Amino acid sequence: MMRSQFVAVACKLSKGLFSSERAFVITLANGERYSGPAPIHFCWNGDGKPLAKDEALDREIDGWVAARELKRKLDGDLVAVDVPDGAALAVRRSQVHEAWTEILPPVPATA
Repeated sequence: MMRSQFVAVACKLSKGLFSSERAFVITLANGERYSGPAPIHFCWNGDGKPLAKDEALDREIDGWVAARELKRKLDGDLVAVDVPDGAALAVRRSQVHEAWTEILPPVPATA
């Protein structure tokens, strides 16, 4: 089975329902907004650094959410991505960046 490469999609990040997640809002290629939840380890701040546990809790920030690139090129400059909540979205190529870090699950501390 072929592995998909993670990319980062520009978004707004804010507090999620759980401390281990953030809400993301992506502007789609057609101008509509799409929102969903993402694990915090699937998020980067506006500088491309992994989101800290205390970031985007008290206000919305510019950031990035991890997605899998489904199709590199649609019509024009459109790209299809699969975001953490499972939705397939069409975004502009300018909204997509290579992932800065590998997406790995959190490792629990050993006692």
